Amino acid sequence: MRIDTNINNSPGLIKLEQQKVGEQKFQDILKEAQKEQDDQKLKEACRQLESIFVHQMLSQMRNSIPSDGYLQPNHGEKIFQDMLDQEYAQKISQAGGIGIADMIYRQLTNK
Repeated sequence: MRIDTNINNSPGLIKLEQQKVGEQKFQDILKEAQKEQDDQKLKEACRQLESIFVHQMLSQMRNSIPSDGYLQPNHGEKIFQDMLDQEYAQKISQAGGIGIADMIYRQLTNK
């Protein structure tokens, strides 16, 4: 796989790197929760996974909105918007989310 280092593609690379960090963090928490059989850590890992999913959903919804055409968002605005979407996703997940975390938790614990 070839990664283009063009400055115009940097937001995509940043998103990919953030996603990898989020996935690794989720896997680490999940392994620790399963090893210790800690329900709270397992619930937190499930919430984080839901947060990653909600972030992807928000990003795709935002990409479907056409820009006005007069002013294109610059590199800094794109990064800020992605960080804002990530924060929204975390808050949504912490506030009860969309139900994915609960389903994953029940599946992993067979409850």
